[in-house]
Amino acid sequence: MSTSDDILTEKLQLARQLLKNLKLAINENTVKFGNPSEPIKFAGIIIHSEPKEKTLRKPLYITTPQTSLKLSSETLQISIKKQNPDNIPLKRI
Repeated sequence: MSTSDDILTEKLQLARQLLKNLKLAINENTVKFGNPSEPIKFAGIIIHSEPKEKTLRKPLYITTPQTSLKLSSETLQISIKKQNPDNIPLKRI
């Protein structure tokens, strides 16, 4: 799977050459090109790319007075001066 047909064609040629060296061949009826954003079914299996959630990479500094942190099982909740809290999923930290 790739977003570029040129890359797919190049990789298919490489696979053909490697298999030819082993005296094997690709069944051309089973070759499928696909884009990672669109799931494809191949050999009874659905192949897809799940979007990755961005991970926060910066340190978290609490320097503002009246700032509070609350930790739950899945999120970190940050409140400043008792306003609406921001929730950050722990898997992003």
